[in-house]
Amino acid sequence: MRISFLQVIQAAAYEERLIDQHYTKSSLSADRGNIFVTDKSWEKIQLTNNVDLYTIYVDPKFIVDKDQFIQDIAPVIYDHLCVFNELDQPTLLECLQNLEYFTKEQILPKKRYIFYTSWSNAIDIDVSQDGQIYQEELQDTLALASSGWVYEHIVDHLFDAIKIWIREKNYVWNFAEYPELLKELDELDFPFLEIIEDSFVYIVPNKVINRQAWSDALVLSRVLKKHTDTEYDTDYIKTSLFVPRENRYVRLITWINASLVDSIIKMKDENYDIRVENKKTSEFPRLHGVWFEKSQRRYYPYDTFMSHLVWYVDSSGDSYYWVEEYFNDILAWKDGKIVGLATPWIWQVWSNNIVVEKPKDWSDVYLTIDPIVQKELESLVQRYHWYYNADSIAMTVMDPHTWKVESMINYPTFNPNTFDEEYELEPLTKWYRYLLEDSTRVEYPLYVLSWDVVSLATTEQRDDLTLPKYFFKNFLGPQIFVNKNISYPYEPGSIFKALTLWIWIDSDSLDMYEMYNDPGIVKVGQFTIANIESRCSWDHTFLHALAFSCNVWMVRMAQKMMKYVFYSYLEKLWFGQLSWIELANEEAWTLPDFNVVSKARFFNNTYGQWILTTPLQMAAAYSSLVNWWWYIAPTIVENIYDKQKKRYLEIANKKKQKVFTSTTSDDMRKALVNVVTHGALAEEVYMPWYSLWWKTWTSEIAYQWVYRKGEWWTNTSFVGIVTATDVNYVVAIQIRRPRSSQRWLDTAWRLFYQAAEFLLAYNQIEQ
Repeated sequence: MRISFLQVIQAAAYEERLIDQHYTKSSLSADRGNIFVTDKSWEKIQLTNNVDLYTIYVDPKFIVDKDQFIQDIAPVIYDHLCVFNELDQPTLLECLQNLEYFTKEQILPKKRYIFYTSWSNAIDIDVSQDGQIYQEELQDTLALASSGWVYEHIVDHLFDAIKIWIREKNYVWNFAEYPELLKELDELDFPFLEIIEDSFVYIVPNKVINRQAWSDALVLSRVLKKHTDTEYDTDYIKTSLFVPRENRYVRLITWINASLVDSIIKMKDENYDIRVENKKTSEFPRLHGVWFEKSQRRYYPYDTFMSHLVWYVDSSGDSYYWVEEYFNDILAWKDGKIVGLATPWIWQVWSNNIVVEKPKDWSDVYLTIDPIVQKELESLVQRYHWYYNADSIAMTVMDPHTWKVESMINYPTFNPNTFDEEYELEPLTKWYRYLLEDSTRVEYPLYVLSWDVVSLATTEQRDDLTLPKYFFKNFLGPQIFVNKNISYPYEPGSIFKALTLWIWIDSDSLDMYEMYNDPGIVKVGQFTIANIESRCSWDHTFLHALAFSCNVWMVRMAQKMMKYVFYSYLEKLWFGQLSWIELANEEAWTLPDFNVVSKARFFNNTYGQWILTTPLQMAAAYSSLVNWWWYIAPTIVENIYDKQKKRYLEIANKKKQKVFTSTTSDDMRKALVNVVTHGALAEEVYMPWYSLWWKTWTSEIAYQWVYRKGEWWTNTSFVGIVTATDVNYVVAIQIRRPRSSQRWLDTAWRLFYQAAEFLLAYNQIEQ
């Protein structure tokens, strides 16, 4: 009956296992497509690389002379830790950090932290003295760490690590796709059965009761067969899963570069040749127990450069955000393979049953970003971010004729090669107490530790000084990965007023030179709308009102127009929806329904309050003025090169629609020039010998449904056009909570001025 069961009932399963054992599979590796930018000379700059890195592991059973083996392998590991780690040359400190990770031992001194709590604040603890002690201990360790000292630590660890050990648990499978199975396994209540993370099933052999082993294996086999297609027969469970197993897989090092792997292979070959010459074939070669696992890593050679546009691909090949994610179907690679039936007598090469799947090297993507402009403006934004002590700065630079994005900048930034470091937490000491005491730092996340679980601090926990807290080293935590040009909507404020005036003029609701009376304040229901500039009051033209950014003027205009006209124009300008730029994770707010929107919200929307937009959307909207009334979806892609067909792909035409008339465009050009030449700060904001256009904004930040007053509760923004006579760029800037000044004049304008100076010189635009 047993033979019949195996030959008939389980014949297909065993045949599949048998064939699998006699098929050999060879991997044909492929590369993921790369991302490029080109400068004005069409010189290519490659922003990504695909690098083969390896994991080295050993099988202790094949190591005859352990001393000799370690003597051979230790120098290679030393080179990996301290000479050529992955793709970089480590410093001495980084070498010791790598050594710590390798040996799992504390080598470097640990910093002493005293949490900022009511207790530690009450008594003045001299933390600076602890910092001095740490530096002294660190210098002593660095002085001690000679190459021989590091080498000894490597050798000691290898002696301890290279051994055969017995596994405490035997892995069964991850049954995340079988919730009913997991439920039934849990109900069995077997002491030897463990379910970890709600899906990973393990058997603990030491908890199996021998006299019940057969019956327990039978029950377990029936449950597994009931819910899965995989064969878990009783014999396999009893003789394999219920029995302690040897672990002969000893991982020595990960992410080692190919050159060091080649040195090990060379040693193996040399040792083999010596053995053959000496006719010693009865024992294992010295390095026979060493094996390699290859994996491909996405490497970004320019570190933080353009990180908020490219982002990263992890070790599993999964892409995240922006270009890498948006174009994953184009960039992604597919490994090929050779599968052939083989026997001990006829190897795969001589088999007639061979299937070859060619690897697919997918396409390369070329971006519209000008690397010279991007690099210069990144450095500029970094300097001003420090000077303004701002939460963040976002800048978009577009060519309004081609709608190509030539620069897109976010700061703070990150290194995609070491993105995991952005998740590192630091204890909140009294030196960082301003993160608690300064209410404007509320967007910097703080964390508390409870029962070994780190969780985001609630408002009550932030206020509770008795609780030790942690903060991210970069202050922003995961928020640092957000591209605020497309994924961080904000209230545009006064820069929206120019768009509203365009709409009014284009719809024939008013003329720029039409007069109106401004009392300085107007009541709309329960809300009061007032001007900031005193020169708005009394009788003026609407053109004058734009120059001095008068809020009451916007109410007067709104009273002359139907709501549906205003919101229909916003739809044509692509507000409230994605811009169609080729970047993943873009976010857009939705426009209110004009049928139900309140009068107060309508009036506030006209001058950029209670409405959300992004720097990219504002740059695109202003570009529709510059390019003579057309809206075209902005793009960041120059072209795509198909590696399979060896040609550049044609890029489909972008969305294009008419928004304004040519007459409106002419009028608004004059209006924006008037803002610069006759505005409230015309004498303070000008660039000698050049005619520029712009509109500015400073607005209060809403927190807990209330607009906050005072310092550090403002955002400043700027949209500028370079230049009025020879339009090359539209520049949109958003500065989140500058702490050096509340005014746009001292923040967004200064940044725009420096950016415009560079753009004028770079393009050799005549005065």
